[in-house]
Amino acid sequence: MDGLDLTAPESRLWDAYPTGAPVDLGDGRPDEPAPDRTVRAEVIARLLLGGREGRPGFVPAVRLSGAYITGRLDLSGGDVECELTLRHCRLTESPDLSNVRTRQIEFAGCRMPGLSGDGIQVDGYLSLIGSRIDGEVRLPRGQITAGLRMNDVVIHQTDPARWGLFARGLNVDAGTHIRDAAVSGGISLVGARMNGGLFLQGTTVGDRDGMALDAWNIVIADAAEFSAGFSAEGMVRLRGAKVECTLSFDQATLRATTDPCALAATSMQVEEMHFRPAVPVVGRVVLDYSHIGVLRDNPDRWPETLWLRGLTYDALRGCPPQDRLNWLGRNEEFHPQPYEQLAAWYRQIGHDDLARKVLLAKLRARRGTLGRGARLWSRVLDWTVGHGYRPWMAAAWVALLAVAGAVIFSIEPARPLRPPGERPDFSAFVYTLDLLIPLGTFGLRDAYDPVGWTRWYAYGLIAAGWILVTALIAGATGCCGPTDRFARAAAMIGDNGGMGTYLITGATGGIGAAAAELLADRGHDLVLVGRSAERLATVTARLGSGAHARTQVMVRDANGTPVAAPAGRRGTTQPVVLDLSEPRRLEAALAVAGLPERLDGVVHSAGVVDLGPVAEQDADHWIDQLMVNLVAAAELTRLLLPALRAARGQVVFVNSGAGLRAGPGWSAYAASKHGLKALADSLRAEEPDIRVTSVYPGRTATEMQRKVRAQEGRPYEAGEFIEPITVARTIVAALETTPDATITDVSVRP
Repeated sequence: MDGLDLTAPESRLWDAYPTGAPVDLGDGRPDEPAPDRTVRAEVIARLLLGGREGRPGFVPAVRLSGAYITGRLDLSGGDVECELTLRHCRLTESPDLSNVRTRQIEFAGCRMPGLSGDGIQVDGYLSLIGSRIDGEVRLPRGQITAGLRMNDVVIHQTDPARWGLFARGLNVDAGTHIRDAAVSGGISLVGARMNGGLFLQGTTVGDRDGMALDAWNIVIADAAEFSAGFSAEGMVRLRGAKVECTLSFDQATLRATTDPCALAATSMQVEEMHFRPAVPVVGRVVLDYSHIGVLRDNPDRWPETLWLRGLTYDALRGCPPQDRLNWLGRNEEFHPQPYEQLAAWYRQIGHDDLARKVLLAKLRARRGTLGRGARLWSRVLDWTVGHGYRPWMAAAWVALLAVAGAVIFSIEPARPLRPPGERPDFSAFVYTLDLLIPLGTFGLRDAYDPVGWTRWYAYGLIAAGWILVTALIAGATGCCGPTDRFARAAAMIGDNGGMGTYLITGATGGIGAAAAELLADRGHDLVLVGRSAERLATVTARLGSGAHARTQVMVRDANGTPVAAPAGRRGTTQPVVLDLSEPRRLEAALAVAGLPERLDGVVHSAGVVDLGPVAEQDADHWIDQLMVNLVAAAELTRLLLPALRAARGQVVFVNSGAGLRAGPGWSAYAASKHGLKALADSLRAEEPDIRVTSVYPGRTATEMQRKVRAQEGRPYEAGEFIEPITVARTIVAALETTPDATITDVSVRP
């Protein structure tokens, strides 16, 4: 071979390559180099990258067993047309398969210090079955067609700054099998897509800073099996995950470590979930704002702390219906929705009695959030009529007091107030009833007067009668607790008195800044995104001081009626520095930004423009505008979908008249805005629980318009254009539209 003298085992491999014949250098995996088993990685790389032609009629391949491979197997960026199979080999350095395009790769029973496969594309399968990796396995943004096979793998990662398996954005068309494996350092599958399912039965995963498995926003189009001996020492995060078949934790072990949460599954969507771990979960389980089609569980296996706020489900299986109420008592804080969801399910299966029991438990749990007087009245309602769900208790109290009164007034009869001919005959029982009923109807109350100590009992009967009647009326009419209509309204407007949380890009100027001012006036919490930290600090300080205020502050009450906002209510303002010209870096930036888990709205207002004819616009002009105006909006929306789903929020894309029609010199900008319209239309169809609005403003008096006029060679006169606040009012109107309607597209013209 040119420039490279081959050893005996290398010559065997070189000669076997054209026909794909296997080369076995010895039994087992060598731990030390030996002349008859040592092969340089450079020789393998040259073969794989076209260093030798195949023989006609055969399929060339590298199939090598029992080798001690020295040097770095570097195939980065290459096109490998043949199969690579290494079995029971020892690799002294981490193979580099970054951005490789290949057909099939197998490392079976091998040992290596790591594996780098960023952006790898495999038309067949990638197999690491039975291998030991003493470092990180990296497969971010990979594309694997025929499956990822990692059964019986041991990944030993000791660097706290790295993951055991790092595969963010990995796309696997067939199954991902990591059965009976041991992975220290955690697994990261953020944004991955597993079209053939994810199978981790029997696998043990150690934590990385309290995280065992991070699968935020993962999409699994088949089953997800964290079962049959699966063990996680640290948090399993499935926030925003979507599982289109079964998600199973049957016979699993979940144990939190440094983070108190063992399973974080906020805003998850699952067709069917099995939750019957081998032992009770150690740590908190969070299912807030998730939807589960069918939940099959063992309630005894849930942990002591369980968050169910916003959780919805279609059916519950696994225990008798009457035992399910204890499940709700594990919430650390009171939230009405979990009780209402369980009651709705009870009514659906015909257990109206259990539904009433759940709603009564909701009102009892709510008591701890009330003031002293309200708590006292709540107890009275509970003791007397069961908050309206047990009206028979009022009759029981009446019967008990009536019997006691009959005995008392038989022993000590009341003194007559009228002559014998002008009064009815005295009856101790009827007299007691006459005192109990507020509007006495038997005529004995005015004809007789209690004497001695019985007078105090009579006063007590009168007071008890009024209390019982008032409680009975309150319970029957729902005045003792929120009606279903008000409960739905409360869920709709959130926990902060009708205020929401909104993220705005381009918030340091123009339309974005104007929208931020209007929303701040209304008392909403804001996340302001911009590229300049200094300008963000200025805007944040101005909004926080209220110096910008120039509008009447209105919010909606529980009935949806506009009312004046509470005086002095100021929302929080969180600045976040993001460079939208680098969409690939947004995920990492958001991971450390500390964004809220719920967003009521996202306003995409950032944009750039650079005019010019097609003949003069090079690739950089196109890329710059497409990245900021379209790709960043799509990527940011993708990353924020879990928070939007949690709040059933809204996305507003500030488009342009150029997004509906294009003129000379506007090709790149118009293309980005036409793409933005397509993004909005697709998102609206894909996410039925999220409202999507496109706003098409005409020429607006902003710094961008000043630049456009300069590029057109025309003067800039702000009075000729729409004020940014006018467009902002349109955006806020769309955000404040009641949930029964959506403004999909709106144009604003001068």
